[in-house]
Amino acid sequence: MRTLPLILAWALASTPAAAAAIYRNGNNIYLSGEIAEHDDEVFEHLVSDERLVVHLDSGGGRVIPARRIGNSIRLRGYATIVPANATCGSACTFIWVAGTPRTLGENARMYMHCVRLLGARVCDESSKEPTMAYLRGMGAPQSMINLEHGAYALGTEATLWVPTEGLPADVPLPRPRPAVSRIAAAPERISRPFCPIVSTVTLGLFCF
Repeated sequence: MRTLPLILAWALASTPAAAAAIYRNGNNIYLSGEIAEHDDEVFEHLVSDERLVVHLDSGGGRVIPARRIGNSIRLRGYATIVPANATCGSACTFIWVAGTPRTLGENARMYMHCVRLLGARVCDESSKEPTMAYLRGMGAPQSMINLEHGAYALGTEATLWVPTEGLPADVPLPRPRPAVSRIAAAPERISRPFCPIVSTVTLGLFCF
């Protein structure tokens, strides 16, 4: 059985950073890098009535654009996948959980943490109910819901490892069409940085 690091995380911090790279190739949309303000608008320029697959490799970023992308994915019935050896962390998990279906490639990694206000290192309690409502509304795996409850209970950043039992493994996805559509560019904007995890113990601290 694979083990997946689900590190308790979602952040709102402020440091200049580039927007995520978001582009479409046939029936596939690819999102990688930092999720920034207005990335949901970039995403909307790439959607269509066709059934698409959204590939994710992102350490997270801004919560609101991520949730808007997630809502758009669920509305259109798109699939989401974290490809083999890729990472979907922090706000990126809001996008992954919206997929129908949502899948994980071999050795894919995901991590989460509670929502924090700009510059804060503790959970924003006012964000707890909207966060839990979003996860429940998307039918998130119970392991993710339990971990997010735990993040708010701890009140600070923490690292937890959980088995992937109950989370979907990789499944065959539609093959991309030959045609390549435009690569969307987003204006310069403000987002947060994220630091590498500095501890892999069960309740080790980490930074963003």
